[in-house]
Amino acid sequence: MARKPNCKKLSELQYHAFRNCIRLHKQSLFLLQNRENETAYFISVIALEECGKTAILDEIIWNTRVNEMDYRSATRWWKWIFDHKLKQRFPISHLTKFDVPKLTRLYTSMQRGDLERKKQNALYVGLSGRDIRGRILVPEVKRPAVKRQMRLLNDLLIEVIERKLEFDGLFDGDFVDKMLNRRLLKELQAIKSEIS
Repeated sequence: MARKPNCKKLSELQYHAFRNCIRLHKQSLFLLQNRENETAYFISVIALEECGKTAILDEIIWNTRVNEMDYRSATRWWKWIFDHKLKQRFPISHLTKFDVPKLTRLYTSMQRGDLERKKQNALYVGLSGRDIRGRILVPEVKRPAVKRQMRLLNDLLIEVIERKLEFDGLFDGDFVDKMLNRRLLKELQAIKSEIS
């Protein structure tokens, strides 16, 4: 019989990834309030990626429990954890209702790597293009772009919590659902009013 992944360990990892998502989201708000637009944007995208990691882990846990996925298959899925573009779009396709044309456009844009490029450009100095003839790129992100990014994640988190409260369970891991409560929902709604 093939060895199966340790769902308890994966559930704990999922819990920490989601906690980190929330922590980073709140830190990006603090940075925005202090006019650190570029770092706020970068951290907000990283928070989205941690949300994506949470969703990917949920898929692994669910498939292990329901489809009796073996260790080898889970390891293939685990490699997704290292794909930034995939982690950026995974929450949209797996945690939302995904019926809004705007989300479809956003998902396609993320698939092309647009968000990953913007994330990198928000933090690193460099040159445009692949050789030294390109123009100098200095990190610059306008406040409205930071707020858009933060609203995307914040709205996604609010939707996840509301769905969990409506259906009394959303994640297949053992710990994340306990964090999706009315207190966190109120915190996210307060953030929403601040970034609107």
